[in-house]
Amino acid sequence: MSDTLGFTKDIDHNVDLLEELIRGLPPQRKAVARNVANRVENVLHAIQRDYERDPAAGLALAFCIMLTAQRMVDVEGKGGEKSLIALLS
Repeated sequence: MSDTLGFTKDIDHNVDLLEELIRGLPPQRKAVARNVANRVENVLHAIQRDYERDPAAGLALAFCIMLTAQRMVDVEGKGGEKSLIALLS
């Protein structure tokens, strides 16, 4: 892994970075991360079954995950945010 911690266009690099960050979590926070990952994975599997090999569904899924993750860690106020559905419309 490189010395810089930042996302790039390289998916493998980004996965390695996320794995490194998760490894650095205290045990209690790792349990939270594992729980969230399990819950999200169950939903993703259902979507995969319903929209197998659909690029539009994959794009919408990636968008929703990234935007939701960003909103969860955003320290600014939530006023004026549009819903995910409105942003996709």
